Amino acid sequence: MTWQGTMDDGVLRLQHSGSLQPGDIILMHFRPDLRKNLEVLLKAAKNAGLVPAPLEQYLTAPIR
Repeated sequence: MTWQGTMDDGVLRLQHSGSLQPGDIILMHFRPDLRKNLEVLLKAAKNAGLVPAPLEQYLTAPIR
């Protein structure tokens, strides 16, 4: 699994030009700036017309 961006000190850094794209994985850490990072990331997602989802939602197969 690779990510296309990181959040640190309220700054979103993408490995590609432009804004967030569907399927982009953003690496975040539990640091003192987590709340600020989440706010910035959620605003960027909203501006790009995207809805964030947990990665596990796409990796976990249903148990039958």
